[in-house]
Amino acid sequence: MRIEKILKLAKKPNHINTFLTHWTGRNKSRIEAFDIVSKIVNSGELKFSCNKISFPSSELTISTQMICFTDTPIKQSTDHCRRYNYFGISFNKEAMIEYGANPVLYLVDNRQPNQDAINEIRPQGNEHLGLVKWIDSMLQPYDSKEFSESNWAEFYEREWRINRILPFDWIPTAEYLNGSHNEFAFEGKIQKVNGTEEFYLSFNKAIIENIITPLSYKARARKLIKDNNLDCELILIEE
Repeated sequence: MRIEKILKLAKKPNHINTFLTHWTGRNKSRIEAFDIVSKIVNSGELKFSCNKISFPSSELTISTQMICFTDTPIKQSTDHCRRYNYFGISFNKEAMIEYGANPVLYLVDNRQPNQDAINEIRPQGNEHLGLVKWIDSMLQPYDSKEFSESNWAEFYEREWRINRILPFDWIPTAEYLNGSHNEFAFEGKIQKVNGTEEFYLSFNKAIIENIITPLSYKARARKLIKDNNLDCELILIEE
């Protein structure tokens, strides 16, 4: 026996958030990162980014447009900030679920048996192909080893996503609803920029819970909140 402990359980867990955070500015300067936060807040829109999902043991790569969040508490987001910069926006979790947010499904390698299982549920004629595509787009490797030197695994991100491929995006449903399902049975509206493949999701600014910036951006962040008449907290990270 290594040791004997008496453990008193916490009355209130501090690892569960009531909000989802969208970190911005990866591989960008701090000025650029704050500009992205400002653009999101001022416009009331989140941009879908095209991301590739690959598994170490599989040659199959899925490319899908998504908006990414985490439910990791801000105080425990050191690794997130190191990877994605120190700027973010938090949204009410229950509200974002209504916009289509869903926790990802982390799979321990090998992925192929899981893909085979998904293929078995694909009906003849691809009747529910959209649903299977959505399941594919919600997968994420537990650990790709890409960041092994920092002991980082994708699972630690506690990721949530809004994918532009949604469960109701298949032909029979579209025909049944005569195209009036607004991508699709969720809050918000997805807008496409004319002549491009850029898509944006509009949201109600009332669901913003936090604006997160380094302490040195306090004045600019305060002005952003005031200019948009937001009822949210400003979280300033010590540098």
